[in-house]
Amino acid sequence: MDPSNEQDTYTRNRIRNQVIPLLEKENPSLTHSLAGLQVQLNEEEELMQSLAHEQFSKMVDMNINYATFSITEFNEIPVPLQRRIFHLILNYLYTHEMMDKDYFNTFKEWIQSDQKNSQYQINKQITLIKAYDECRILKGSNAVESFHNIINVGETLQLPNGWSVSVAEVDVVQDTGNDTFLCDKHHISLPLMVRTRKHGDRIKPKGMKGRKKVKDIFIDQKNS
Repeated sequence: MDPSNEQDTYTRNRIRNQVIPLLEKENPSLTHSLAGLQVQLNEEEELMQSLAHEQFSKMVDMNINYATFSITEFNEIPVPLQRRIFHLILNYLYTHEMMDKDYFNTFKEWIQSDQKNSQYQINKQITLIKAYDECRILKGSNAVESFHNIINVGETLQLPNGWSVSVAEVDVVQDTGNDTFLCDKHHISLPLMVRTRKHGDRIKPKGMKGRKKVKDIFIDQKNS
Protein backbone atom coordinates (compact mmCIF):
# COMPACT_ATOMS: atom_id res chain seq x y z
CA MET A 1 0.00 0.00 0.00
CA ASP A 2 1.18 3.47 -0.91
CA PRO A 3 0.12 6.18 1.58
CA SER A 4 -0.66 8.46 -1.37
CA ASN A 5 -3.54 6.13 -2.34
CA GLU A 6 -5.60 7.64 0.48
CA GLN A 7 -5.05 11.22 -0.65
CA ASP A 8 -7.73 12.79 -2.85
CA THR A 9 -5.22 15.07 -4.54
CA TYR A 10 -5.06 12.73 -7.53
CA THR A 11 -8.02 12.16 -9.83
CA ARG A 12 -7.67 8.35 -9.71
CA ASN A 13 -7.89 8.47 -5.89
CA ARG A 14 -11.00 10.66 -5.88
CA ILE A 15 -12.71 8.26 -8.26
CA ARG A 16 -11.73 5.23 -6.15
CA ASN A 17 -12.46 6.84 -2.76
CA GLN A 18 -15.52 8.94 -3.55
CA VAL A 19 -17.15 8.15 -6.89
CA ILE A 20 -17.04 4.33 -6.82
CA PRO A 21 -18.51 3.98 -3.29
CA LEU A 22 -21.34 6.34 -4.25
CA LEU A 23 -22.13 4.31 -7.39
CA GLU A 24 -21.97 1.04 -5.44
CA LYS A 25 -24.69 2.36 -3.14
CA GLU A 26 -26.93 2.65 -6.18
CA ASN A 27 -25.77 -0.67 -7.68
CA PRO A 28 -24.10 -3.11 -5.24
CA SER A 29 -23.04 -5.33 -8.16
CA LEU A 30 -21.28 -2.48 -9.95
CA THR A 31 -17.75 -3.90 -9.60
CA HIS A 32 -18.83 -7.30 -10.89
CA SER A 33 -20.69 -5.70 -13.81
CA LEU A 34 -17.72 -3.54 -14.77
CA ALA A 35 -15.41 -6.54 -14.68
CA GLY A 36 -17.78 -8.47 -16.97
CA LEU A 37 -18.02 -5.50 -19.32
CA GLN A 38 -14.24 -5.25 -19.49
CA VAL A 39 -13.98 -8.93 -20.47
CA GLN A 40 -16.58 -8.37 -23.20
CA LEU A 41 -14.78 -5.29 -24.50
CA ASN A 42 -11.47 -7.15 -24.57
CA GLU A 43 -13.01 -9.98 -26.61
CA GLU A 44 -14.56 -7.58 -29.11
CA GLU A 45 -11.35 -5.59 -29.40
CA GLU A 46 -9.43 -8.79 -30.10
CA LEU A 47 -11.86 -9.62 -32.91
CA MET A 48 -11.66 -6.10 -34.39
CA GLN A 49 -7.87 -6.19 -34.32
CA SER A 50 -7.90 -9.55 -36.11
CA LEU A 51 -10.19 -8.15 -38.82
CA ALA A 52 -8.04 -5.04 -39.10
CA HIS A 53 -4.86 -7.10 -39.59
CA GLU A 54 -6.62 -9.18 -42.25
CA GLN A 55 -7.84 -6.09 -44.12
CA PHE A 56 -4.47 -4.42 -43.68
CA SER A 57 -2.66 -7.29 -45.41
CA LYS A 58 -5.08 -7.09 -48.36
CA MET A 59 -5.08 -3.38 -49.09
CA VAL A 60 -1.90 -1.78 -47.69
CA ASP A 61 1.46 -1.87 -49.48
CA MET A 62 4.10 -1.32 -46.79
CA ASN A 63 7.59 0.05 -47.29
CA ILE A 64 10.16 0.81 -44.62
CA ASN A 65 9.45 4.54 -44.99
CA TYR A 66 5.86 4.71 -46.23
CA ALA A 67 2.54 2.90 -46.76
CA THR A 68 0.21 3.19 -49.77
CA PHE A 69 -3.38 2.09 -50.30
CA SER A 70 -6.47 2.79 -52.42
CA ILE A 71 -8.61 5.62 -51.05
CA THR A 72 -11.74 4.05 -52.56
CA GLU A 73 -11.10 0.71 -50.85
CA PHE A 74 -10.29 2.46 -47.57
CA ASN A 75 -13.52 4.47 -47.58
CA GLU A 76 -15.58 1.33 -48.26
CA ILE A 77 -14.64 -0.37 -44.98
CA PRO A 78 -16.26 0.53 -41.60
CA VAL A 79 -14.77 3.43 -39.66
CA PRO A 80 -13.65 1.24 -36.71
CA LEU A 81 -11.51 -0.78 -39.14
CA GLN A 82 -10.23 2.41 -40.79
CA ARG A 83 -9.10 3.71 -37.41
CA ARG A 84 -7.27 0.50 -36.55
CA ILE A 85 -5.60 0.22 -39.98
CA PHE A 86 -4.41 3.82 -39.68
CA HIS A 87 -2.89 3.03 -36.28
CA LEU A 88 -1.33 -0.18 -37.60
CA ILE A 89 0.41 1.81 -40.33
CA LEU A 90 1.80 4.26 -37.78
CA ASN A 91 2.93 1.37 -35.58
CA TYR A 92 4.85 -0.17 -38.50
CA LEU A 93 6.47 3.14 -39.43
CA TYR A 94 7.28 4.12 -35.84
CA THR A 95 8.15 0.82 -34.16
CA HIS A 96 10.29 2.43 -31.47
CA GLU A 97 8.57 5.78 -31.21
CA MET A 98 5.41 7.02 -29.49
CA MET A 99 3.06 9.39 -31.28
CA ASP A 100 2.07 12.31 -29.07
CA LYS A 101 -1.65 12.21 -29.97
CA ASP A 102 -4.30 10.42 -32.02
CA TYR A 103 -4.36 11.90 -35.55
CA PHE A 104 -7.07 9.67 -37.02
CA ASN A 105 -9.83 12.32 -37.08
CA THR A 106 -7.49 14.78 -38.81
CA PHE A 107 -6.50 12.09 -41.30
CA LYS A 108 -10.14 11.09 -41.91
CA GLU A 109 -11.20 14.67 -42.61
CA TRP A 110 -8.30 15.18 -45.02
CA ILE A 111 -8.76 11.93 -46.97
CA GLN A 112 -12.48 12.63 -47.50
CA SER A 113 -11.91 16.15 -48.81
CA ASP A 114 -12.80 16.91 -52.43
CA GLN A 115 -9.24 17.81 -53.45
CA LYS A 116 -7.90 14.86 -55.47
CA ASN A 117 -4.23 15.76 -55.20
CA SER A 118 -2.88 17.24 -52.02
CA GLN A 119 -0.24 16.91 -49.36
CA TYR A 120 -0.62 17.50 -45.65
CA GLN A 121 2.10 17.27 -43.04
CA ILE A 122 0.51 16.56 -39.66
CA ASN A 123 3.77 17.03 -37.79
CA LYS A 124 7.47 16.41 -38.37
CA GLN A 125 6.87 12.65 -38.19
CA ILE A 126 3.91 12.15 -40.55
CA THR A 127 3.27 13.39 -44.10
CA LEU A 128 0.05 12.50 -45.93
CA ILE A 129 0.05 12.47 -49.74
CA LYS A 130 -3.07 12.04 -51.87
CA ALA A 131 -2.69 11.44 -55.63
CA TYR A 132 -5.99 10.61 -57.31
CA ASP A 133 -7.10 7.29 -55.74
CA GLU A 134 -3.81 6.57 -53.99
CA CYS A 135 -2.98 7.63 -50.46
CA ARG A 136 0.55 7.49 -49.11
CA ILE A 137 1.45 7.88 -45.45
CA LEU A 138 5.08 8.89 -45.36
CA LYS A 139 7.49 8.73 -42.46
CA GLY A 140 8.97 12.19 -41.96
CA SER A 141 8.84 15.05 -44.44
CA ASN A 142 8.26 14.83 -48.19
CA ALA A 143 10.47 17.79 -48.92
CA VAL A 144 12.71 16.99 -51.91
CA GLU A 145 16.14 18.55 -52.12
CA SER A 146 17.08 19.56 -55.63
CA PHE A 147 20.00 17.73 -57.23
CA HIS A 148 21.98 17.98 -60.45
CA ASN A 149 24.26 15.15 -61.58
CA ILE A 150 26.12 14.11 -64.73
CA ILE A 151 26.18 10.54 -66.04
CA ASN A 152 28.07 8.91 -68.93
CA VAL A 153 27.65 5.66 -70.84
CA GLY A 154 28.51 2.68 -68.64
CA GLU A 155 27.86 4.55 -65.40
CA THR A 156 25.19 4.11 -62.72
CA LEU A 157 23.92 7.00 -60.63
CA GLN A 158 22.26 6.56 -57.22
CA LEU A 159 19.35 8.94 -56.64
CA PRO A 160 18.38 10.44 -53.24
CA ASN A 161 15.18 8.37 -53.08
CA GLY A 162 17.08 5.08 -53.33
CA TRP A 163 16.47 4.46 -57.05
CA SER A 164 19.28 4.25 -59.59
CA VAL A 165 19.78 5.35 -63.19
CA SER A 166 22.11 3.53 -65.59
CA VAL A 167 23.22 4.43 -69.14
CA ALA A 168 24.28 1.67 -71.53
CA GLU A 169 24.89 1.34 -75.27
CA VAL A 170 23.17 -1.67 -76.92
CA ASP A 171 23.31 -3.15 -80.40
CA VAL A 172 19.99 -5.03 -80.28
CA VAL A 173 16.75 -3.39 -79.17
CA GLN A 174 14.77 -5.62 -76.81
CA ASP A 175 11.51 -5.25 -74.94
CA THR A 176 12.85 -4.14 -71.57
CA GLY A 177 9.69 -2.79 -69.92
CA ASN A 178 8.52 0.61 -68.68
CA ASP A 179 11.69 1.34 -66.70
CA THR A 180 13.89 1.65 -69.80
CA PHE A 181 14.11 4.46 -72.35
CA LEU A 182 15.61 3.58 -75.76
CA CYS A 183 16.77 6.15 -78.28
CA ASP A 184 19.19 6.62 -81.15
CA LYS A 185 22.51 7.78 -79.70
CA HIS A 186 22.81 10.33 -82.50
CA HIS A 187 19.80 12.15 -81.05
CA ILE A 188 21.41 12.87 -77.68
CA SER A 189 24.49 14.63 -76.42
CA LEU A 190 26.72 13.07 -73.79
CA PRO A 191 27.18 13.29 -70.91
CA LEU A 192 23.53 13.19 -69.79
CA MET A 193 22.18 15.40 -67.03
CA VAL A 194 19.98 13.96 -64.25
CA ARG A 195 18.19 16.54 -62.12
CA THR A 196 14.99 17.29 -60.25
CA ARG A 197 12.12 18.78 -62.24
CA LYS A 198 11.95 22.55 -62.32
CA HIS A 199 8.85 24.68 -62.51
CA GLY A 200 7.93 25.29 -66.15
CA ASP A 201 10.02 22.45 -67.63
CA ARG A 202 8.82 21.67 -71.18
CA ILE A 203 9.62 19.05 -73.82
CA LYS A 204 8.73 18.64 -77.48
CA PRO A 205 7.05 15.22 -77.90
CA LYS A 206 7.42 13.45 -81.21
CA GLY A 207 4.66 14.45 -83.62
CA MET A 208 3.88 17.75 -81.88
CA LYS A 209 4.70 21.12 -83.39
CA GLY A 210 4.94 22.88 -80.07
CA ARG A 211 6.19 22.07 -76.59
CA LYS A 212 4.34 20.72 -73.59
CA LYS A 213 4.93 21.05 -69.85
CA VAL A 214 6.43 17.96 -68.23
CA LYS A 215 3.94 18.39 -65.37
CA ASP A 216 1.01 18.18 -67.83
CA ILE A 217 2.44 15.01 -69.42
CA PHE A 218 2.53 13.31 -66.01
CA ILE A 219 -1.05 14.42 -65.32
CA ASP A 220 -2.27 13.11 -68.70
CA GLN A 221 -0.55 9.78 -68.11
CA LYS A 222 -2.14 9.49 -64.68
CA ASN A 223 -5.61 10.09 -66.11
CA SER A 224 -5.22 7.61 -68.97
